[in-house]
Amino acid sequence: MHLFQQLTSKFQGARTKVLVVLCVLNLLVSASLSMGLYFLLNGALMSELDGRLHTAARAIPFVLPEKYIANALQGKGVEPSEHLKNLLNHQYAKKIGVEHLYVLNKRGKDVVYLAGSEAIVST
Repeated sequence: MHLFQQLTSKFQGARTKVLVVLCVLNLLVSASLSMGLYFLLNGALMSELDGRLHTAARAIPFVLPEKYIANALQGKGVEPSEHLKNLLNHQYAKKIGVEHLYVLNKRGKDVVYLAGSEAIVST
């Protein structure tokens, strides 16, 4: 207890108290500005990604043949030769700023691949 009293007696001056208050305020302001900037930039990034995905999704009917998606959704399947012939336009993917385009469908708990901008290589 004696050591604690000696340490605290050194920090009882007005200058020390003002310094501690200013340091705490500095930490609070820095933390709140950092969090605000993070959320602002995160929101902007997510909006940009959503825009790219929306653009890609809206273009699929214009890139693929008319009945391609309908046939795939009905479970009729697509022949490998037809799939290769109708690969999504890879140049279009580059123009809108995405690496690859894929069309997927959720059936129950499964996700089924319908089309893409790359050929699938079986191993």
